[in-house]
Amino acid sequence: MSGDTGSDNITICIFAFNEAHRIERCLANFRRYRHVLVLDNFSTDETRQVVERAGVRCVTLRNPGGFVETPEVMDPLFELVSTDYLLLASVSEFVPLPLMRRYDAVADACSHDVVRVYRVSITAGLPIPIVGNPRPWNRGFLRFFRKGSVSFIGNRVHDQGRIVVDAARVLNLVTDPEARFYQFRDYDASHAELAHCRYNDTLARQRYEDGQRFSWGRAIACSVWEFVKSWLLFGSFRHGMPGFIHSYYRGQMEFTLWLRVWEWQHGLRRAEVIARNDAVRRRLESSLSDQRGES
Repeated sequence: MSGDTGSDNITICIFAFNEAHRIERCLANFRRYRHVLVLDNFSTDETRQVVERAGVRCVTLRNPGGFVETPEVMDPLFELVSTDYLLLASVSEFVPLPLMRRYDAVADACSHDVVRVYRVSITAGLPIPIVGNPRPWNRGFLRFFRKGSVSFIGNRVHDQGRIVVDAARVLNLVTDPEARFYQFRDYDASHAELAHCRYNDTLARQRYEDGQRFSWGRAIACSVWEFVKSWLLFGSFRHGMPGFIHSYYRGQMEFTLWLRVWEWQHGLRRAEVIARNDAVRRRLESSLSDQRGES
């Protein structure tokens, strides 16, 4: 392996939906690699055309649940990948060269099956922590692994998969400052709300199916905990108002998630709401028809 060439035993798997405006920048991040694959979730913009003009393979793959770490997404992906190792990548992220070289070394030597690293989340130019700080007990992110070493059966939103190999085959680089990648969260408040809505619909259904039920005490306690965890324990208070806004939305996301669970309990998802409203409307329309008949 030369210094400018990525390992031929790694496939870079980039998930994209309507990313025509920034997919080129992401592809440039991985130009060292021969095996790059874009998984397009039926984009309605020119994402696919941009990728193909760059000479990169693009495959349309439905992502039905709003997050990719599910058998419905990963099983077809494994069929498409010919290398031993995969790197799951997002268009919103950047992987520095030192980390890529660590991945290359692992793949070329087959020294480990899984590598865990820390992700730095950048919001409004600030490193506002999303899932804690780079401490030894932080599990980090599971993005680089050998096929067959991670199971995605039964995954839930924000889960990353279940490692099914011996702990000795897992390389944990969470505390290594040279082994971090970056997520650029281009969110203002409205985009944060939209993102939470997308995830919460799926996550509420999963919680309900797991037997969890709404209570006021649980909803309030969990939402307060999410705020406190982000603001105090993770240290968002160090980043002023952007840090507060992020922590607030962590708490709000949790509270509205429990409201969705309540809707599942009481049959008030959108289809049921429409049906109940239609029943009232039909009664009103019938009453109006009766009044006209009497007149």
